[in-house]
Amino acid sequence: MYKITSQLCEFFDCTNQQLEESDLLDQFNEWQKDNPDQVVSHSIEYGEIINREIAERFLVFYKKRTQNQISKITPKIKANHPTPE
Repeated sequence: MYKITSQLCEFFDCTNQQLEESDLLDQFNEWQKDNPDQVVSHSIEYGEIINREIAERFLVFYKKRTQNQISKITPKIKANHPTPE
């Protein structure tokens, strides 16, 4: 789970496909452009730690940006892609 997409999926409780379809990945990429010090790691050894910290920072930014309304996007994602029980 060292990839940044895996870390983002964990924080936003979604699959890779849902991450892309919900526009979160695009928002992350835009945020990263504005924060060039947040360099994603491709290292299997250190990537999980580094990318998890980056994902946490993005989550803080995202929550502030959406005025703590992240719970509104999660049902929308799940409604469009229900998980089999």
